[in-house]
Amino acid sequence: MKRLNMKIVPVILARADSTRLPGKVLAPIYSGRSIVQHLCEQVHILASEIDCIAPPILATSHRKQDDEVGKLGELNNIEVHRGDLQPLVRLCEIASSKQNVWLWRLNADSPLILFPLIKHVADIKNKINSSTPLVTNLVNRTFPYGISLEMFRSSWLNNLKETRFTQDESENITHIKDRLDESDIYSVEANDLGISSFQSTVRLTIDYDYDADFFNSLWNKRAFVSTEIGSIERITYAYKERQKL
Repeated sequence: MKRLNMKIVPVILARADSTRLPGKVLAPIYSGRSIVQHLCEQVHILASEIDCIAPPILATSHRKQDDEVGKLGELNNIEVHRGDLQPLVRLCEIASSKQNVWLWRLNADSPLILFPLIKHVADIKNKINSSTPLVTNLVNRTFPYGISLEMFRSSWLNNLKETRFTQDESENITHIKDRLDESDIYSVEANDLGISSFQSTVRLTIDYDYDADFFNSLWNKRAFVSTEIGSIERITYAYKERQKL
């Protein structure tokens, strides 16, 4: 079967409410900018370097409390999808309108993107078996928690849209991989990039107040700011600083 030169569509999943840190996706955590704005900046840089990266979609719910998330997208000229409360259902909604693409899930609580990881997948994606529905680095975890890769074939997600999902699947999309045999998943590990494994228990996510404080503090560290956006050096610096806590 012919392998299509499929686009990679970044989908930033964001809601304004959070039980642990409400409003975190809108808060000015990065030098006066929100996590969503920082993620979009990284995606735009990647898209300028990789032809197959499409403009991002900001996916939030249709609830009134997420109006500000939608407005943030519109103000920053980002395509906004307003849909179901549950992230997996929202992703399936987007899949129904995006044919023959990879949907790259980005969480608005994970502010750092590792560019070499995405470039690796962009380089090899046309060699991946055409029946493989998922490319991920979450089978054998060799990256810090929050440096995640989940790319789904839109056709596979579209076929799932009438499925009854479990609560875990609906809220935490990662669990959907448990429906697949491991042979149906294209797994990426640190050694595929020629780098050493990280401890996956070290979190580079923003879930609590002290996480926001940590990332704010990084912007006051010359050693972090001087690293290239998306580089292994930047991720490694943040990882080592986090290990100290």
